[in-house]
Amino acid sequence: MTVSNTTLPPAQYNGNGSTTNFSITFDYVADTDIVVTHVVNSTGVETVWTLNGSGDTGYTISGGNVVANTAPASGTRLIIDVATPRTQATDLQRNRSYSAEVLEAALDKLTLLMRDRAGEIARALKYKATEQSLSTLSVNLPTPSAGKALGWNATADALQNLSSITGVSISSFVETLLDDANAAAFMTTLGITAFVQTLLDDADADTFMTTLMGGYPLLGDSTSGRVLRAIEITIDDATTADEIKVTVSSRFNGDTFATTDDIGKGETKNNITWSADGLYLTLEADGLSGNVIGITGSNVELNESGTDVTVTAAVASNDIRIHFPDTATGTIQDIDALVDAGGGGKRVRAFVAYVTSA
Repeated sequence: MTVSNTTLPPAQYNGNGSTTNFSITFDYVADTDIVVTHVVNSTGVETVWTLNGSGDTGYTISGGNVVANTAPASGTRLIIDVATPRTQATDLQRNRSYSAEVLEAALDKLTLLMRDRAGEIARALKYKATEQSLSTLSVNLPTPSAGKALGWNATADALQNLSSITGVSISSFVETLLDDANAAAFMTTLGITAFVQTLLDDADADTFMTTLMGGYPLLGDSTSGRVLRAIEITIDDATTADEIKVTVSSRFNGDTFATTDDIGKGETKNNITWSADGLYLTLEADGLSGNVIGITGSNVELNESGTDVTVTAAVASNDIRIHFPDTATGTIQDIDALVDAGGGGKRVRAFVAYVTSA
C-alpha cells in the first residue's frame, strides 16, 4: 500500500449510548496494532478494551471501523490509537530479487512508525523553532516532588520544582488545601465544622439567624425552642394632624405589622397602641409570635426630629413597649412632637431585638 493519509492518531469519539461503529481515521498495518481505550469523563477512569473480546470491554474491527460490543454511554469517550510494532521483519539477502510489495511494506511500516511518533510529539510540550535560546535551554524535567509546582528557574533556562509562584510563598498548610477535590473537603481541611458550613451558604441575615438559632437554645439559656427576633419600627407624621403613622417590618425572624396611618393618642389599630399621653408606643401581644421573654437590644437608627433621643424597649404583659427619652435630660418625648417637628414630615426609626418562646 501507499501511505497518503496524514491524519495523526488518536481518534476520539463521545459516547451516546447507541453508536457502536467508530471509524479508524488513520492508516495501520494490522488489526492487532489498534489500541482502544474507554474513558469515563467524570472520574477519568480508563479501561483498555480487548480485540475480539467478550462483554462490555470487547470490540471487533470491520471495514476500517472499531465495532463495540456495547455502545459507550453518554459521559464517556472512546479513544482509538495505534501502536505499530517497532520491529523490522523484512530480511534482505545479497543478490536476491524481491517483489515490490515486500519492499513497499517495509517502507510503509517505517512511514507509519514516523507517523506514530508525530502523533505523540503533537501532544507534547515543545519549544518553538524560533526560540532564540534553544542551544542553552534544558529539555529535562526535574524529579517529581509531591505538592510542588513546575516552573522556570531564576535564569529561565530550565524547569524546576517550585514552592512559590510569582513570589507568593505556598506554605505546607496551604498545599493541603490546594489538593482538595471540592469545597466540602476544603472546608474540612480548614477545620470549619459542618454546622458552620451551613451558615456560610446562607443568602442573607434572616436565613443566617434562622440557621443559627432555629431549634437551638439561646446562649446562656437552657430552654430549647426560644427564638431571637429583630424588627425595625418606623414612625412618620400621619395624614391627619396630631396623629402618627407606624410601620413595623422584620429585620430577621421578626414580626411584621401592616403600615397603620392615623393612629391617635389613646387609640389601638392593627395591634399597635399609642398611649393617651403620647409618650409610649405598644406592639400588642396578639401581633407578636409566641410570648415575649425579653428585650436583647434597641437603638435609634434614624432621627429626623432635631431632638437627640434614645429608644427604650421593655416587655409589658407579653407586649413590647417603646418610648424615646431625651439623651441629655432623660425626659420622655411626645412621639407626635418628634415627627411633627419643624412643620412635620419627619421620621424616626428604631431597631428592637427580642426573644420569644416560639
